[in-house]
Amino acid sequence: MQEWDIEKKALLRYNKREKTTYTMTQPQDQSGAQSSSGNSGTVPPTVRTGEEVYNMIMGKIEPELVLDQIPLLDEKYKNETEPEKKTRLTRYQKAYAEYEKQYEAYKAEEEVKLHAFSKGLFGGVENRIKEDEEEDLENITNAIANIQD
Repeated sequence: MQEWDIEKKALLRYNKREKTTYTMTQPQDQSGAQSSSGNSGTVPPTVRTGEEVYNMIMGKIEPELVLDQIPLLDEKYKNETEPEKKTRLTRYQKAYAEYEKQYEAYKAEEEVKLHAFSKGLFGGVENRIKEDEEEDLENITNAIANIQD
């Protein structure tokens, strides 16, 4: 069985999983802080691409494995010894294992945000419908009262 280069493995993971993943996040202000408006459940989430998600998570774990750095690794490590390479690849394997954990946690967090957004959005629509129905009922009641007079 042929041994995969770490670069190919990273690109394969990206292409299989994150490339088509779109996740929702709360809008950020110009400083990068999340919006803290009181109606956070009704603020439309922004969409991140799979590449952005991968780079965001992996950048905190192992910056060498973000997508724009992977093509540079061969040149960077062209003179490393076999023991150094083995140590580096072990570090990368640990980074991927940690990435998997953090990615799952990230997806769960985004699901909660999406659920809150949906609930806030539909809750607002339901309130407006209820108000309209109450107004219509009041108009009908007044019309009936005017007919009886």
